[in-house]
Amino acid sequence: MATSVRIDGQLEARLQRLAQAKAQSTDELLIAALQQFIEREEARQDFVGEALQSLAAFQRDGLHLTGAETRDWLKQWGAGRGEAPPDCHE
Repeated sequence: MATSVRIDGQLEARLQRLAQAKAQSTDELLIAALQQFIEREEARQDFVGEALQSLAAFQRDGLHLTGAETRDWLKQWGAGRGEAPPDCHE
């Protein structure tokens, strides 16, 4: 698919300098930047969706972990102990 985007002269010059420095075409840089942006925004949407699902579950049943409980578990998990997460409670 071909598309066009209007950018100002200053941004175009920066893009061209970067493309030269990286020995890539401006098209390659733009495609890579667009892919990264889309992946980041899709991940952000997934995160927001999961957070909203978690909020709905909490509002429905009241089960949760405190921040301290979560941090303590993550410290153990990050240290390679591989412990299961603590059980949620009211």
